[in-house]
Amino acid sequence: MLKKPNGSKLTILMVEDSKADALLIEKQIASIAPSAKVIIAPSLLEAYTISLTEDINLILLDLNLPESFGPMTVKEAKLFSKHIPIIAITGMDKDSVAEEAQEFGVKAFIQKSDIESDVFKNIIRQYLPKQYSF
Repeated sequence: MLKKPNGSKLTILMVEDSKADALLIEKQIASIAPSAKVIIAPSLLEAYTISLTEDINLILLDLNLPESFGPMTVKEAKLFSKHIPIIAITGMDKDSVAEEAQEFGVKAFIQKSDIESDVFKNIIRQYLPKQYSF
């Protein structure tokens, strides 16, 4: 089990409204951090509610949600996750949203077409908290 020195478990909040994409992403996370707790929220409102009770270490954020679209999704998520790294996962053209999303605080981008690749795994590993041993 991946644990921080204080004993809490690695927790990743995935904000994704597509069940198929959420399953693919969850499968990839399990291959990197098998005992990580992955919480799936299909909306920013649910993500906010979860953030009130969970110690989140990383957020994987779809940029196209029912209530938010593009870089504004990052801006909205940062309202309740100021100090949590956010990785954007999008089917949108990265070049069209990257600069503004980074200004709002996104750390990295993963194209949905890269979910099942080493690109995904390498980016996720880069942003997992250092105190976890793998």
